[in-house]
Amino acid sequence: MRLAKFALLCFSCLSLLACKEQKVPNGEIPDEYVRAAQKYMGFYAGKMQDHRGVLKFSMQGKKVVAQFADDRGRDILDPRCESKIGDLVSVKVAQKGSNYVLERATFAFDPNYCWPSVHGREVVFDFSENSSQLRVNASILLEEDLQRDCRIDPGNPGRGVPPQQVCTDQPSDRFATGRFTR
Repeated sequence: MRLAKFALLCFSCLSLLACKEQKVPNGEIPDEYVRAAQKYMGFYAGKMQDHRGVLKFSMQGKKVVAQFADDRGRDILDPRCESKIGDLVSVKVAQKGSNYVLERATFAFDPNYCWPSVHGREVVFDFSENSSQLRVNASILLEEDLQRDCRIDPGNPGRGVPPQQVCTDQPSDRFATGRFTR
């Protein structure tokens, strides 16, 4: 009985680790994912913000390269930014049976000339698939903001506790987003 519980505990821990986001040193994916990564390489058509374009993932050795191009150029945000998608920073991979499934790939991002209005230093690509398509959702943090939500707590005047204003800050970040499929 103890052995069965221990085995179940170990399996549960390994399952959790399989879905954990993993850092990718030097932008090179670990050897065990190289073969599985081939499935996600190629061209994805779609839009970033309201601009139609093509997102391309390719491999140079074990390094994954992400590129975007549209009729205005190769900038994922705006040609005036001259921004660049950099090295792969982390991946989130789930193991389904004997296969690895890519859930998320995060790349370094340099907003270059748009740094005052673009706060994100990463571009996140979330992957999903159904029977006929691979889908990629892209997001880049544009602006970090806090929304202050205040209310009046009535207190308890009978016990000498006066009414007071209680405020909480809720994040309300704004992102540049895109959706691509193939």
